[in-house]
Amino acid sequence: MKAILTLGAGRLNLPAARAMSSIARVIAVDRKPHESIDEPNFKTVALDFADHSALLDFAKRESIDGVYPFSDHAIRPAALLASALGLAGLQGEVAENFLDKARMRNIWGDGGLSQPEYAVVQELSPALLSANKIGYPVIVKPASSGGGGRGVFRVDSDSELEKYYPQTVQHNRYSDQILIEKFIAGIESSLELVFIEGHATLLAISTKSKPESQSQGASCRVS
Repeated sequence: MKAILTLGAGRLNLPAARAMSSIARVIAVDRKPHESIDEPNFKTVALDFADHSALLDFAKRESIDGVYPFSDHAIRPAALLASALGLAGLQGEVAENFLDKARMRNIWGDGGLSQPEYAVVQELSPALLSANKIGYPVIVKPASSGGGGRGVFRVDSDSELEKYYPQTVQHNRYSDQILIEKFIAGIESSLELVFIEGHATLLAISTKSKPESQSQGASCRVS
């Protein structure tokens, strides 16, 4: 039976990991697993996957055949494992493009995809200039925070941008770049897909519910 390493063993990760265990031996690692599990085809292990050296040593000992990241924080460790062990999965530049919103938006622009007007900045002064050029309201967000809407705010004026910009910077975990983009009112949805040999299979559509606040974090309803 093949062995799959999942990076993430939180409360919301474990049901998916358990489902995987019906077709493979699954080991779910996390710094603090939500639950201690030790079954023939499914177990959790306390391991900080941000420690890339320890993660690689562990994967080698367990003879891992595949790795699956459950969060943005796990994308880079998963890519490093895939590259080091010759596994299928996101690697190198592709992984970085998924992790960094600034790189992703620039790639979309180069490809001619439709998207809200935006600017990539590294300091408050150019952020203010960009916001005025684009026109308020705008969204200010970290290029790479690890997901979950961390550090994402809608701002309607220079004073609000000056207030929330430092908070956005604090949440920028993997990058030193900040995005300023035009706010578009409407329904925000995310699509989860799996690509196999060039064919896409839609797994779920989640519609995000935005709170009445400056923060643009959201809860999701999946269909």
